Amino acid sequence: MSNPDDNEIPAEEEEETRDPGGEGETTVPEGMRVVRKRRKRKSESSRQTLYLKKREILREMHTEEDGLSLKGQVERLKEVAKEKEVPMEEKWGSVNHRRRGSRWVILAVAAVALPLVVLFVVLAVTKRPAGVTTGTSGSLLNLDEPVEAISAFDRTSPQAWFHENSVKAYDLALKLLEQCNTAEHPAQLAEIVRDSERVLPKISVEDVKGASDYFLSDPREISWEYGDAGGAGYMVLMGRRADYTSFRAYFVKTDEGLKLDWEATWGLSDIPVKSLVAEGKGKTSLIRGWVGKQPYYDTEKGRASTQSWYIILEPGREEFVWAYAPAGSNLDEQLRGILSYGRMVESRPDEVRATVRLSKPSLGFRENEFEIQELVTTDWVVAR
Repeated sequence: MSNPDDNEIPAEEEEETRDPGGEGETTVPEGMRVVRKRRKRKSESSRQTLYLKKREILREMHTEEDGLSLKGQVERLKEVAKEKEVPMEEKWGSVNHRRRGSRWVILAVAAVALPLVVLFVVLAVTKRPAGVTTGTSGSLLNLDEPVEAISAFDRTSPQAWFHENSVKAYDLALKLLEQCNTAEHPAQLAEIVRDSERVLPKISVEDVKGASDYFLSDPREISWEYGDAGGAGYMVLMGRRADYTSFRAYFVKTDEGLKLDWEATWGLSDIPVKSLVAEGKGKTSLIRGWVGKQPYYDTEKGRASTQSWYIILEPGREEFVWAYAPAGSNLDEQLRGILSYGRMVESRPDEVRATVRLSKPSLGFRENEFEIQELVTTDWVVAR
């Protein structure tokens, strides 16, 4: 058997076997096939690998072109991009520009409005109610009292003198407190204290020393208000002492002039609340203190349901006793009224200042339970 490769003729030899006459006939014997050999490319780039090409590209990137490094070329491209940036005139009115503009407008409005809101809140919080002064003494005193209030008060009421002589009353009250600051003995308070003949024997030297040091040099620290008790008008000055404890001083207009109500100022009682259990049996005592009421003080069934219970605290709110009034009585309604107890449209304080008369029931009650005989006043000033 013959090898097929023996019958193959190279392409160069095939050309020689063609008819020189150009008639297109070959002299290759029948049954033989011609194998053409491909020509090899001699290009240098075909012999380069991908790795070498990558290194060449990186080298070209880091070489300087026209005297510029790679960083310089980047900067030049940025400058060209800026030159091609769209002018502001062409941007104006575009959607993105309007969005940016609206954000700046909102921020500007917020920057202006926020300080105004803060200022309004501060003024609303720090504004003192009508009738409270923060001015200076004498004729420059700013009473902050609306014209409507001055023209509307009852000129026959116990407070009328204070409304008509507000500056004078304020100055006189300050002078009385200044005299208290300099006093060292009860006898020096004879011209200062209301009803001094009865009150001075109750005042000790220690009480006089403890009542001094009223801080009066800054009128902004002093506020005031008016009231009346059983036909007696009074003014209250409120401020602080040199040791920063607060004070509440009561002044009453008497026939002898304006006087300091020592008993109301210090909340004195016939028997101190802390001593009522031991000393209050068989007595009716005048008590200056705080009166409070809560729903869980009362019971709805049984014998105790006929009693409306209250708590009576001393001026310092440390010691207390229980006291009751007949449920549904006029006295009970008066006490509920000053506490706004059961009122739907009024705020209800936990306790209020009041002066009451207490007595000790004989049987059927604990030692710290008393009966309220009378609501004397809704503050600590008592008419004489």
